[in-house]
Amino acid sequence: MSHRVLIADDHPLMRTALTQTIGQAIAGAVILEASRFDQIKPLLDTGEPPDVILLDLHMPGMSGLIGLMMLRSEHPAIPVIVVSASEDPVTIQRAIDYGASGFVPKSAPNTQIVEAIHAVLDGELWLPE
Repeated sequence: MSHRVLIADDHPLMRTALTQTIGQAIAGAVILEASRFDQIKPLLDTGEPPDVILLDLHMPGMSGLIGLMMLRSEHPAIPVIVVSASEDPVTIQRAIDYGASGFVPKSAPNTQIVEAIHAVLDGELWLPE
């Protein structure tokens, strides 16, 4: 079974890096991309929504954790992994409190991003050490 992964990040380099990492680690993965928050909803409202969303907290059209809250309230069945340059414990805890299923710092090695995706797809919560 192939997994559908939505990468929502305004930085093209980050989207490319995540796409390559996921493509190498998850056989047959279908990658969807959004560079602005308003591009996410149309991708979720298709007949084939993603299995997981990788979400940058700071992208055009989104004010931090409010966007995460909106995604979780409108699409509670789709888990969200926050991928952020912020690594402070308060931001991580708030993301989890607002419904994120995981949090991966952008500084994390590719193996941790893959580990987080697999854990969240298996219904687990994933946090950095």
